[in-house]
Amino acid sequence: MNEELKSENTACLEFSDSSSLIATIAGLIEDKALNKESKYTKIEELVQYGFDCFSSSLSNYDRGLLYFYSAITHNFYSNYNEQLASAQSAISLLEHTNDTIHLHRSYQKYTYALWLLGRYTDIISPLNRQLELSRELNDAKAEGSTLNNLGLAFRALGDYPTALEYFEQAVAVETINNNTYGLSGVIGNIGTIYHQQGNNEIALEYYQRSLQLKEQFNDSDLLITTLGNIGQIHSASGEYERGLEMLFRSLSLSQESGDTTLKASILAHIGDVYRQMERYDEATDFLHNALDTITQIEGSSRVHSYLARLAELLMHEKYDGYNLIQARSYLLQALSLCKESKEIGQVPQYYQLLCKIEEKEGNYEQAYEYLHQYIETNAALTTNAIEDRLNSMHIKHNLERFQNESKLERLRNVELEETNARLAELNNDISAILGIAANRLRNPLGSIKLSSESLLRRAKTLNYIEIQEFAANLLRSSSYMFAIISDLLEVNALENHKIDAELIPCNVSGIVHFATESQHSAASVKGINLQVTMRDNLPEILIDEQRLREACDRLLSNAIKFSPYYKTVEINVNTSSDNSALQIVIRDHGQGITADDMPKIFNKFQKLTAIPTAGEDSTGLGLPIVKQLVALMKGRIWCESTPGEGAAFIMEFPAL
Repeated sequence: MNEELKSENTACLEFSDSSSLIATIAGLIEDKALNKESKYTKIEELVQYGFDCFSSSLSNYDRGLLYFYSAITHNFYSNYNEQLASAQSAISLLEHTNDTIHLHRSYQKYTYALWLLGRYTDIISPLNRQLELSRELNDAKAEGSTLNNLGLAFRALGDYPTALEYFEQAVAVETINNNTYGLSGVIGNIGTIYHQQGNNEIALEYYQRSLQLKEQFNDSDLLITTLGNIGQIHSASGEYERGLEMLFRSLSLSQESGDTTLKASILAHIGDVYRQMERYDEATDFLHNALDTITQIEGSSRVHSYLARLAELLMHEKYDGYNLIQARSYLLQALSLCKESKEIGQVPQYYQLLCKIEEKEGNYEQAYEYLHQYIETNAALTTNAIEDRLNSMHIKHNLERFQNESKLERLRNVELEETNARLAELNNDISAILGIAANRLRNPLGSIKLSSESLLRRAKTLNYIEIQEFAANLLRSSSYMFAIISDLLEVNALENHKIDAELIPCNVSGIVHFATESQHSAASVKGINLQVTMRDNLPEILIDEQRLREACDRLLSNAIKFSPYYKTVEINVNTSSDNSALQIVIRDHGQGITADDMPKIFNKFQKLTAIPTAGEDSTGLGLPIVKQLVALMKGRIWCESTPGEGAAFIMEFPAL
């Protein structure tokens, strides 16, 4: 007998049977005083010992327990694929035994591994089985936790209404059982739904309440997520330093906990904030660190969001590493990974970024395709069902349920009649808009057709200057068509409530200056002076910075188009006479608007008396879009004009 075999046989004599071995392992797991590293190293050795020494005599039950303990050690060492395999083996062996406790725990290890690997579609069925087992065991804590995890899974899959249903059930279970620890996590997860739907004010309320509850417990994992979420909210509101303070607290805790997934997520959020602050070197370091960290988890599908963040960084023209080709490659990889894992929550954002890339590169046909995909996928995620569920959760204690079925039926009939009337009206609108849009598109299409035919016919005889002229005409006509289609899609999205506003307290001076600066080039072509006047100590207002910037940009573009050469366009920011509101006034000194035209100026595709002074193109949708954007921000807009002396458009928002 060689020494190696002798040593192995001697070791096997340490335990008389598998039952004593398993009892020893169970004792180690329950021993809280042991050093974790030493404990799990010993458990790993004993599990392997059990498989080696009792392989032929192990019952299915004991074998199932060894696989369960193996899953525990793989979880400790972050070997999630191995954890998944061990837990699956444990489940198959324990499913037909009377040991519901270890079967339930095996499901917990199995679903946790699926979650960390981003396999969200695979997780639903085992989570439902896990829920059944928790109820069989009358384990209210496990029931609440599993309901919460089902909510997280459906949230990851983009099914927000179902996610909210499970979160609501989890809140009820945790509240009834006075489980403050579990409740704190669920409340934070509900906050993420509000956050993803753009309602940051209510999201922050949920996050802060969650943080208050979590601070009662010495659990770093709970605090990491909530601090990170609060940091994101502050950063989105422009409070970058406050946001970074929260995020760095979260990062410190994640490094102490050793949780790779949480650490990667926080690193990425910090990189996002630095990108928004245009501190690109720091953004690059943190985003690459985040990607490197998440790729340490073998088989994780979560890589897509980290690739997309890097793509967004590469799209910034001020960034030294500006690279649209690489950005496009990252985004296409991200989309592919999303489709593989069926994690669709961030798909609209990726289509939107791809649209911007193609537009920057002049690939208008491809840009339009991505824009269409963005609107379709975004609409699928921002359904009325989500909004209704959010509203019902926020005010449900103030609502009375209908008890009388006949009354409910009458209400449904009234609603059906109103819906049919709205559909008929909408059908008429669609027919009219399609006719007008087709008419608007006919001229540029005709121009493209003529230019293309001339190019084909005269290709061999054209000189360089003539080719440039044809190319310029094709670009001008296709750009005009792209503008019409983009505006049509935006009008449609606004009218169907598919575009939201993220209202935050803001001083508008920076937004107005930014919009003015972006129009300097167009103004300088006509020798037009853009004159900005602002009152000191302007009040803050609740607005969406991006939406207000677009509204200002469109009004300034209009003012320049309808102004004669060498005139002045005035931008005045002031307060109303009673100081209750802030007003942004954009005034031109052009043709003005006639009394007949005034009622029509905010209608789609209206033909007005005034025309652009340098033959500029106009889609006929700019003012309707501005009106919708202002209404979205709880403001109002109107026009004051004297024909022949110019026009002033006034946007007014309530002061805080």
